[in-house]
Amino acid sequence: MIKAFDEKDCKRRRNDGRDGVVNVSSRDLRQRGQYLPMPKLHEMVEKLFQSEEYSQVVTLMEYHENELNKHEDHEIQCMFYTHLVQSYVRINEHVKAAIYSKRTIPKLLISCKYQGAAQKSLQACMVFCHAEVCAKVAEFEDALHYFGVAYDLWTEISSSAPMAQASHISHIKRHQAAILTRQNSIINAKSISEHGHVTVVVRAACLRRHQEAIDLLSEAIDLDPMNESAVSTLIANTRDLGFQFGQLKHWKSAEENLKRSVEISQRNENMRGKQKSMVDVARSLMFLGKFCLEEYHQRTESFLDKHESENCLEKAERHILGAISSVRSEEVNIYLLHCSLCLDLAVQHYFLGKFNKALVFLGLHLDMHSACQNNDWKFEKVLHAKHNFLTPLLDSWQKVRDGMTQGQYLTANKIEQIIESESSLKAMFQKHLESRHM
Repeated sequence: MIKAFDEKDCKRRRNDGRDGVVNVSSRDLRQRGQYLPMPKLHEMVEKLFQSEEYSQVVTLMEYHENELNKHEDHEIQCMFYTHLVQSYVRINEHVKAAIYSKRTIPKLLISCKYQGAAQKSLQACMVFCHAEVCAKVAEFEDALHYFGVAYDLWTEISSSAPMAQASHISHIKRHQAAILTRQNSIINAKSISEHGHVTVVVRAACLRRHQEAIDLLSEAIDLDPMNESAVSTLIANTRDLGFQFGQLKHWKSAEENLKRSVEISQRNENMRGKQKSMVDVARSLMFLGKFCLEEYHQRTESFLDKHESENCLEKAERHILGAISSVRSEEVNIYLLHCSLCLDLAVQHYFLGKFNKALVFLGLHLDMHSACQNNDWKFEKVLHAKHNFLTPLLDSWQKVRDGMTQGQYLTANKIEQIIESESSLKAMFQKHLESRHM
């Protein structure tokens, strides 16, 4: 017979300081054949989840799964479902999350006869969670289907509450925009898995979804200007729309949307905080620089207007320097792409006879590698670098930087001063740049 949980009888327990919640070992419960009462389990799971102790959430809830299935409070069941699935994902147990979700979600959706807006919101969040799990295990069709179900649920909620508060409608529109964004990510991943790249047809579909998401987010912000989540999602979607245009070589549309993303980030800096704003600005400027460089290459290869080509190169330089000055050191992935763009700019300036600029951009390239502590040169492969020059070049640069704070980037002016004062380093820089076309 299963005994009810007795706190006095459980020797291995501790008060962990989280509002007096007793954290009981699952092993103790199993040895005694005991289960926690639902209120106690609910309290413990909530506290463990909030403190990011996901492995303990998984262990505790796996042991209580049969008891949870008997529980009649559907809201509690849904909370347990989302916490367990999200805990699996946080500890990278995606397959387990998918197995549990597929086993549980149909029963929850059938047994929960929701009618009110609050209950439907809970159901929409639950379906969204299941769609995310499907995406994690590359079940793209199922993910797209369930994201569509979640979107329709939010539409029903919005239609059934036309007189709801503006902030509530704004919240719904933000959720719908987030779903469209995730669907774009999934069809991109699906295209790559099937074709090895994102096809033009898929990019066109992404453009439509991004624009629809932007329209929803603009409406959400009009209803509630302080909806920070909607503003952040709008910035990301506007940037992604610009990126998709850039990948299709629609340079003007790409530039317009990326600049708009920068403007929205800067305009909302006070609400979102300087750190978030700077990172978003840096990302948009990085893509602006990337696409200006690509347009420059396209123009030079096609022997188009020389003046316009030079203008593209100047804009690329300006945007990349702006991104470097905005970004923070923890955004390592952004830095590494900046590294690649700086190297490309260095090569272009060198063979245009602009030696000082070439040396400065090569210095920026090396300096970001040094600050990121990443010497694998993985982005160099794209640009066909001569690796036998790169490693000693980085070693020499790091020696020059000795005494400087690790992770702190140097300005272009400071780099230029260092290169001019170190003749041996300058010679190595020139030798490396010459090697690019050997």
